[in-house]
Amino acid sequence: MSPQKSTKLNQGPPASEQRLPSKRDQVQTMASTVLDVVGNVAKASDMLAPLKAVCRTTNSVIDIKHASREIWTSAEQQAAAQAYNLSE
Repeated sequence: MSPQKSTKLNQGPPASEQRLPSKRDQVQTMASTVLDVVGNVAKASDMLAPLKAVCRTTNSVIDIKHASREIWTSAEQQAAAQAYNLSE
């Protein structure tokens, strides 16, 4: 005969005897959740910093390209005007 294990030892108290979480437990659970969320946001911010830098750099490159296009257009117009004046 093998000894039988009692399953009652591993079970918690019956549902009628289980206590409801106290206000302190609820506050601690909520604080833990809030701190976890804030920690994850801070971590995400650190992880997104390189992406933010890339976006700013890309935006600067686009601005420089746009400015250089305006400079080249102006230079082309001046060269065309001078070529026209020389041909007269």
